[in-house]
Amino acid sequence: MSDTIYLEFVEAGASKFWSGTVKGKVLTTRWGKIGTQGQSKEEGFADAASAQASLSKQAAAKMKKGYQAAGAAKADKAAPAAKTPSAKASPVKPKAPVPKKATPKVAAPKTAKQQATPAASPIPSTKPQLTAWLKDAARTGTELAAAAGRFPETDRLIAAHWVAVSLMW
Repeated sequence: MSDTIYLEFVEAGASKFWSGTVKGKVLTTRWGKIGTQGQSKEEGFADAASAQASLSKQAAAKMKKGYQAAGAAKADKAAPAAKTPSAKASPVKPKAPVPKKATPKVAAPKTAKQQATPAASPIPSTKPQLTAWLKDAARTGTELAAAAGRFPETDRLIAAHWVAVSLMW
């Protein structure tokens, strides 16, 4: 006894088939593009009932993925279902894009050294000005400490100046 199932999947550019045949204890499956020989695979089972069960299971999985019996697939393409008045599709208007809200820019939190330095500080903010300011011999230890950490190059000057100021005392 021989049992065969032939399914097709024809949708959106895809045109493929799957076929399964049970002959005794052997299940032969074939698959590929419609109109070609495709690929095939044979699988042996302990008895004809297990081969038949495997064929049914594989066919159910293919039908779940959208495959249909060959006649049903062609019938669906040839005669589309009639629409009922209640099933009329209302035209769907695309939603207008929602403008994004501008997020306010938040200033980064100040570091401890930035908070310690008042806004109207006499300490210059650019590297060349700070370098010139640091080279002034009249700078006190407190002023040098307040200027520390702004630029690595000026920190070297502060360290050198600090040594010179501390030696003077």
